[in-house]
Amino acid sequence: MKRVKSDLQRAVVMLVMALLQLVCAAAGSPLRPLDAADLLPALDAGGVHVRAEQIEILAAVRLDAAALELNALVALPGQSAAARLRCKEPAHCVPFYAVVNFAGRKEQQQALSGWRAARATTRVHVARKARVAWLVASGQPATLVIEGRQMRATTSVICLERGQLGQTVRALAADHKTIMTGVVVAPGMLKAAL
Repeated sequence: MKRVKSDLQRAVVMLVMALLQLVCAAAGSPLRPLDAADLLPALDAGGVHVRAEQIEILAAVRLDAAALELNALVALPGQSAAARLRCKEPAHCVPFYAVVNFAGRKEQQQALSGWRAARATTRVHVARKARVAWLVASGQPATLVIEGRQMRATTSVICLERGQLGQTVRALAADHKTIMTGVVVAPGMLKAAL
């Protein structure tokens, strides 16, 4: 009984895969088999400088014109390394592996060093790019300016969350009973309307 069920599941999977191939072919899908030369720009950008003949793709990968990037490089026993690659846009493909074969241990170590250097440079660039200017912080005292048609009032509050310019944050009034919201307009200053 289990064998029949397993055979039936396998047949269903094969049928679905065949249908998907037909649908992709009918839609004129630009997917094409990936070859070693397609990996060279991603490896080169990742600090691994090799020739296409040195690359062995471990699985049949089909892509459109998606840009790839080297995600990881791990030394394997002998004179090779496993390269984990992915599409820069995650929706275009799933991560996959390729083996890079080197002429000797020295070339393998140079590639690993190049990868580490490229990764460190990328991390510093990403860290600088991702730095956010928080103008108010959680627990920090701030001034809340409340404006109406013919009225303007200020009160001291304690911010309950951090915020950037233009972001709405919650703040606790001086009586510690009332929670208000205000828009961050300057360091330590929130603005609200009546």
